[in-house]
Amino acid sequence: MIKEPLSRAAAEQIFNQEAICFGDRDAIPLYRMVELFGEAAGYYIERNMGYEKYLVGGRDYNARGSGSAESPIIDYFYKEGFIKVVTNHNYLYSVAAHAESGAGKFWDELMKQRNKRIDREDADADAKDEAKRQERKTKREAAKATKAERGNAAVCE
Repeated sequence: MIKEPLSRAAAEQIFNQEAICFGDRDAIPLYRMVELFGEAAGYYIERNMGYEKYLVGGRDYNARGSGSAESPIIDYFYKEGFIKVVTNHNYLYSVAAHAESGAGKFWDELMKQRNKRIDREDADADAKDEAKRQERKTKREAAKATKAERGNAAVCE
């Protein structure tokens, strides 16, 4: 099982070594993807396959077989889907490395400070917007009162 992050070149080399022909393109069967990248890859693939998902059938993956005992369905990944699985593998590796890194902790603190600053700026902007709304409301109410007074004065004459 692959336990380190992969460069694009290394990923392509693995794909070229592992791929077999399905129809007119090379692909890697899904079970082999799990053997290469572990169960996390299986969960990722299952979550992201299907209609309106990240992995697009026909471009990233396909399947062969009828689903019968004699012809079970085998899902397989084309190079495009393989690269997406590698990307997720690298992401998971980076998350774990970030959590253990002093630089990762430093970066997290910078992001906390940034988010607090943005929250303050948003709260200030909301307060200004609310003050403007209140000012407009007060002006509308004053205009209505003035109009009502004029109407009352005209009725009295």
